[in-house]
Amino acid sequence: MNALPQKLTIGFILARAFTLSAFSLFVDTIRLASDELDHSGRVTADWQVMSSSRNLITSSCGIGVAPTSAFVDPSRFQYIVVVGGLLNDD
Repeated sequence: MNALPQKLTIGFILARAFTLSAFSLFVDTIRLASDELDHSGRVTADWQVMSSSRNLITSSCGIGVAPTSAFVDPSRFQYIVVVGGLLNDD
């Protein structure tokens, strides 16, 4: 019997004023690659948006994203993706 392949696991960390397009296009690419039969499922990949609080993380265009996880042991993920944002002088 063939064992199921391990899911690709990704943890996202969104910087303050992160770039929404960078995040959304990355997630959508993973979602489409992970899907089977066009069900928009997380069949071969899974991801979490990590934060130190449950507050919305606001993008540079003002749209907020809700974290799905607290910061956890990074060894739970195969990849950690940090999505940066606007560079300010303050």
